[in-house]
Amino acid sequence: RKNHIFNWLNTIIDNPEQVKVMLLNAEGLSYKEILPETNYESEAACRNALVKGKKKIATYLQNNPKTAEILKKLLKNQ
Repeated sequence: RKNHIFNWLNTIIDNPEQVKVMLLNAEGLSYKEILPETNYESEAACRNALVKGKKKIATYLQNNPKTAEILKKLLKNQ
């Protein structure tokens, strides 16, 4: 399942390192803990990657309301 989520996010974000930061952050890791798992050189760069990734997802969902609705339903049932 994690692989599927990674691939879906990477289709939208088109940057595997940003996706990696997002998923590790979602698992509760700090930027300091995420840093060695990525190619970023600082915690600030990791934080920036997370923000950029979130913006790309938000834009995608605004442009694809049907997908946004499906995602809302999936998250509601968790």
